[in-house]
Amino acid sequence: MPYAVEAERSSTAAQAERAAALTSTVVRQETSSCSLEPGSAMATDCVCRADEVAISGGACAGLFSLDPPGRLSVSERVDSRTWRVGCQNGSGSTVPCVNPFVVCLRVAD
Repeated sequence: MPYAVEAERSSTAAQAERAAALTSTVVRQETSSCSLEPGSAMATDCVCRADEVAISGGACAGLFSLDPPGRLSVSERVDSRTWRVGCQNGSGSTVPCVNPFVVCLRVAD
């Protein structure tokens, strides 16, 4: 555990105690936390809980057996809790993404 290493390197007992007590949890939120963003050309926003921060996200752009296959056109952090994804089909038209998700980080001490 990286925090155990940091605890050994701490210069004071208080710093060592805090480093040893710090824990983090990565949570992958499924489509239940995602919704189509109104007025954003079919972009989907996925939102973490109030006590979490968004660190990544993604989606499937549809069937990759199509010729040409679809692609993820947007995958970006909008704010501290929101990740936005957008997709295009093989012809370059904007389409809804399949199975969008956000990866959230919850840090507690």
